[in-house]
Amino acid sequence: MSAVLAAAIALEQARILAVRSERVGSRQAVSVVTSAALPGVGVRRDGNEVILTLAVSAAAALEPPAAAPPIEAIRIGREADGFALRVQVAREVPYAVRREGTRLTVLFGEESRADPAPQGPGSDVDQLYRGLFPPSSEPLAVSEPAGPMASAAGAGDQGSEGLRIGALSLRPAVSVSYVDGESAFLDTPQPTRDQYFQVEPRVAADLPFLGGQITADYAPRFRRGSAFSIVEQASHFAGASLEIPTATFHFKLSERYAKGILETYEVDPGGEYFFQLGPYERNSLGGELRLGRGGRLALEGGGDYTKVDVGSGTGFFDYESWTARGGLGYEASPSLHVSLLYGYQRVPASPQRAESDSRAHSLSLNFDGDILPLITGRLSVGYTDQRSPKAASGGTSFSGLTLGASLRKEFTPSTTVSLGAERATRLSAFEDNAFYVSNAGLAQLTAPLLLGFALNAGAGYHWNEYRTAASALGRPREDRIFGWSVGVGRAVTRRAYVRADYRREQRSSNVDAFDITTDALVVQLGIGFFGGAGR
Repeated sequence: MSAVLAAAIALEQARILAVRSERVGSRQAVSVVTSAALPGVGVRRDGNEVILTLAVSAAAALEPPAAAPPIEAIRIGREADGFALRVQVAREVPYAVRREGTRLTVLFGEESRADPAPQGPGSDVDQLYRGLFPPSSEPLAVSEPAGPMASAAGAGDQGSEGLRIGALSLRPAVSVSYVDGESAFLDTPQPTRDQYFQVEPRVAADLPFLGGQITADYAPRFRRGSAFSIVEQASHFAGASLEIPTATFHFKLSERYAKGILETYEVDPGGEYFFQLGPYERNSLGGELRLGRGGRLALEGGGDYTKVDVGSGTGFFDYESWTARGGLGYEASPSLHVSLLYGYQRVPASPQRAESDSRAHSLSLNFDGDILPLITGRLSVGYTDQRSPKAASGGTSFSGLTLGASLRKEFTPSTTVSLGAERATRLSAFEDNAFYVSNAGLAQLTAPLLLGFALNAGAGYHWNEYRTAASALGRPREDRIFGWSVGVGRAVTRRAYVRADYRREQRSSNVDAFDITTDALVVQLGIGFFGGAGR
């Protein structure tokens, strides 16, 4: 009897607030937002339809959102056991299900699974180490507005997230931050305190094209009020991609551009480059192709080209990186993709630094999706053999395990823990090294607080190992970087949030000059379309 009563209470509490069609990363998605945790969910494919059934109630006037490729149509109905959402999509288009608290999302199409190049802009693990200048501009993970506020917001947002101009969808937003903190952005590794305001307008756009999708985004950062001219120089970030799925193949081409000074992770995501900063430009071009989309087994391949230019007299150097990969992919389930890939990377010798010349071969086993019940994310385990013949003794080769993991565990509808781990080689500008080995781990907690506030706390650790003897030590350099952050935020409306974060980072190195501690307080207000209600 108690079990029946509990089920009845859950059914009474859970009701649909909104159904949305939106862009999630590289894929089109349909999301259902409910007022409480979902007591029952069913997903099945029937011909050219993916049918989602929920044991919840829905408003009589609930209308389906507009469809966007590869989705052909969206219909809402009711069945004996609750609510039914029918999404018409070609049989060969794969789908995956993601459940995050009171939001259930069905994603359609292939997700970009390109392994980041070792000298890329940084993995999820690197995000905690992206420096204190500038602060993160992403909203803190806060809950959907509850009760009447959510109902009113959902009623007026039944199309795709964003503004529509014909087939073009635009998502403008802006965040304003005040920063008071320390960073070693001058010519020495000693930290300097500064205060400034940062304004970051952003716009993202989607446009259907040849049965696929063109996406683009642009986000400059403007800083004022600093005592240093280097801080007030603007940064620019832009990107575009073209994705075309067909019955037999899936193709994607993408480009990313970054220009600035303070965002050192764009140049060196492992954290060696943190002082003696100068202007940089970074361009990355990537392509992916998957053949055999009609079955569970497919051929996969891709490649990337990255070029980084930094100003003269800085603490790093210009470099290029070419990467190619190929192998087999297997759809283990609608929400889990497994692939076995061979990769090759070539870094030519830089005119500024001959030691950077290297070649690397790798073999990796990759998992993407629902790895375990209620655990989603990516896991890549591989073996890499790298040769850098122009480095000094001890640093001409690396052979060993490489790892990349980004996992998310949902304990309750509003409490999640994210874990990350990484082991990879990074280009080095320190003395006679061609590279250093970066080992990293990260844990992050998101949990609800009173009065609609949310907590976001995290901690991470980098252990960077060098191979050649440092001139001042007679043995290789070793760095330990420990960082932690704690913040609170609140969704003011579905289109606005406030947050405050405190961050602290401690560097410990056997090179005494690199032992520093920095901290920062960041207060931020955001308004616009952020891909969800204050998420």
